[in-house]
Amino acid sequence: MLKDFRIGVLAYVVTIVALSNALAYALLLTDWYVIPGLLVIALIAVAMLCYRYVTRTNRDLAKFLFALRHHDFNLQVAQSETGGGFKELRSEMEKVLRVSADLKLARESRFQLLQAILNEMPSGVLLVNKNEEIALTNRAFLHYAQTPQCQNLPQLEEHITGIQKILHEVQHGRQSFSIQVAGESHQLLASYIRLKFEEELDLYVIHSAADSLENTELDAWNKLIRILTHEIMNSVTSISSLSATGLEILSEPEQQENLRKAMKAIQRRSNGLLDFVERYRRFTNVAAPQKEWLTIQEELRTVQSLMQTELGGIQIEMKGDEELKVFADKAQFQQVIQNVLLNAAHALGKTENPQIQINWFSEGSFKKVLIRDNGMGISPEQLNDVFIPFFTTRETGSGIGLSLVRQIMQKHRGGASIASEQGSFTEISLRFPEN
Repeated sequence: MLKDFRIGVLAYVVTIVALSNALAYALLLTDWYVIPGLLVIALIAVAMLCYRYVTRTNRDLAKFLFALRHHDFNLQVAQSETGGGFKELRSEMEKVLRVSADLKLARESRFQLLQAILNEMPSGVLLVNKNEEIALTNRAFLHYAQTPQCQNLPQLEEHITGIQKILHEVQHGRQSFSIQVAGESHQLLASYIRLKFEEELDLYVIHSAADSLENTELDAWNKLIRILTHEIMNSVTSISSLSATGLEILSEPEQQENLRKAMKAIQRRSNGLLDFVERYRRFTNVAAPQKEWLTIQEELRTVQSLMQTELGGIQIEMKGDEELKVFADKAQFQQVIQNVLLNAAHALGKTENPQIQINWFSEGSFKKVLIRDNGMGISPEQLNDVFIPFFTTRETGSGIGLSLVRQIMQKHRGGASIASEQGSFTEISLRFPEN
């Protein structure tokens, strides 16, 4: 191919040189007038043909690259345009176009498959590139937003006022927000991740806060009902069995001692059931906090002095800003600390050199109190259940200590979390808002 091209160019160059020499000869060494004019015309014609011959392939390549850049794979490279010496080039260009068309079709098929999968997701998906163009959305997102398909964020802003600012805040840690759609406010939850492929893409996953809360609430009620059923059925079964035994004993006067034992057992089970109901009442009747500014260290010292019996033999280590204050209900703050310390003390029952470390500090817009013991820790299977009402790993435990802690913290608009490693430690983190 290239050899044929070089031969063609060489032929044009030789012709141009020959015509130039002939023209020079006719002008300088003869008195001819017509022939030099014809030679000039011929020289111009050959030069134009040479230029067209050289640039023809460039034009074909330019068209080919333009088609590739704009994903237009319908370009047909005609034989008449490429010339006989460029059959191989034409053939290769057509192959590249066919392969590119196949790749485009495969990409579109994968995209359609991905779109179909995303449309089945209950969460909304929004994918945006660095130019604020919307690369991908799914059916759930359009349902939450109540908008038609938009090409970019400014278009989306026309339907959802403030969405660009909200998405920017989601990138910096915001997890919940509300939007106005058709005059109604909708509370949504969002998560964000930056993806890096050929270009950087921002992925937002959005779902309804109401749906999440309903699912969480339903799950919590199911767990609570199972616990209530278990506790009540245990007591009622025992009372029923003992009552039947007592009735049998009544028919035998000489069995009064056994009757007395049966009645005592019934009393114990009844008292146990009443105690369970009382614990349930306490758990469900936490008063609204009456907040005031409390010095954390002073409150911790107060609780420690009140719990000298329970904490006897345990080394307590406190570290934090002596002046740091928290805006909380005094009684409930002390109740929370007491419950956590009581749990830690029970966990340290069989530990050599038992220790409890208490640290407090400011972190962002929160005040945090960390209480850590060096006990045996909690298994991963039980870790998710420790805040469930009435869940306990101790035979004499009430099961409301930590669940009450979390409820009080939620009423303070804060939170409680736990971390543990079996055979090493357990740490409760208490998070109080600034005010």
